[in-house]
Amino acid sequence: DPDVKLATPEPSNGKMSHEEYGPVRRIPFKGIRKRTAEAMKHSYDTIPHVWHAEDVDVTELFEVVTAQRPVAESQGIKLTPLAFIVRAVVSALKQFPEVNSALDEASNEIVLKEYYHVGIAVDTEHGLLVPVVRHADQKSILQIAREIQRLVERAKSREIELEELQGGTFTLTNVGVIGGTHATPIINPPEVAIVAIMAARETPVVQQGQVRVRRIMPLVIAFDHRVLDGAKVARFMNHNKQLLEDPMRMLVELV
Repeated sequence: DPDVKLATPEPSNGKMSHEEYGPVRRIPFKGIRKRTAEAMKHSYDTIPHVWHAEDVDVTELFEVVTAQRPVAESQGIKLTPLAFIVRAVVSALKQFPEVNSALDEASNEIVLKEYYHVGIAVDTEHGLLVPVVRHADQKSILQIAREIQRLVERAKSREIELEELQGGTFTLTNVGVIGGTHATPIINPPEVAIVAIMAARETPVVQQGQVRVRRIMPLVIAFDHRVLDGAKVARFMNHNKQLLEDPMRMLVELV
């Protein structure tokens, strides 16, 4: 209708008078929040993101974690499925080294990293921090769990050192501890992929013609399409799925 007048959006130039529409409260946009925003904007603006999702049956995994938790607690370790996921990811990264790489645009080279430093995104009251589990391929599942526990505590208490936040080759963000069935994570440069771990929920699943209740955990990977193609990423995720759905095999083969 030509007689209908649409409101023109006000320019976001810092001079908008938000207060004229109602009461507001202002907080400084600085520190960790501002640095995170700048890094995420740069990532999203410069990297062609593609997302791929996979549902993983973690029924047996949760049973193993529950059974082994007292052993871990006797050593002062909080055992969670996240330690197993880190271990599975490392195995998959070894099988698909391009996922554990970086793109060096200055030299026109893909840098395949032969070390495995897995970043764990931690939600703190001061903002998002990503401490790094270094040499995750050289650690047992209990050692990984202990290291995650140490890094999370240091991140939340703001005792984390800058060097503990650097050098990651791949990142995991555990959205599932809060909730959610799907996400579109943003890659943490110079890495080329990140996996979001979603909430594991009891779900009716058809197996051999019968409906059974299983615990299903969606995993969502974002990857840099300049470096990785969809078929390779799908195989990478299938490798993770096979290990997480058979955790005893992972214990035997990887620890």
